[in-house]
Amino acid sequence: MRKIIPITISVVVAALLTVLSSGCRGNRELETTPPRLERLAYESAIRQLAADLSNNYPLTDEKIWKLLSDFVSENDKIFGCGYATPPLLTFPKCCATYYVHRGKFDKPLLKYNPGYEFSRRPDSAWYYLALKSDNGTWTEPYETTDSAGKKYRMVSYSLPVFAPDKPGVMQFIAVVDIALNN
Repeated sequence: MRKIIPITISVVVAALLTVLSSGCRGNRELETTPPRLERLAYESAIRQLAADLSNNYPLTDEKIWKLLSDFVSENDKIFGCGYATPPLLTFPKCCATYYVHRGKFDKPLLKYNPGYEFSRRPDSAWYYLALKSDNGTWTEPYETTDSAGKKYRMVSYSLPVFAPDKPGVMQFIAVVDIALNN
């Protein structure tokens, strides 16, 4: 009987330490990224946006703006979302980007950059990570400033989308931005 008690106590202590340490990790995680269930919801939402974009190929500017604007309007916790081409053949360190984010009075604001030079921008982790990934990936938290000068602490989830008829050929990258301090 005496041999069982030390084993039982050590098992209980080990279990408590595991719970306490994972709780601490969870608290740190909450400070820097959305909670796990929210992350899964964002990932699911961006996969749906990527499917909507893919299903509308070939895309026109109007289709891209409509899909991105609707996505931001329908997802109140999402700060913004975007669509980016693979690197341009003529300028391999650039891509074309379409981006929609919440503006004044929650009206979506549209931005287009035909030569987004991701190789020189410190806030391009969302693009680099997606280029290297077969699946979606989260960025580390970063700070950005909107056109009105308001600072945001953000994380981004970017998803590379591959051409269904050409394995390994990237069609585009879909990205969603979540403000951690909204």
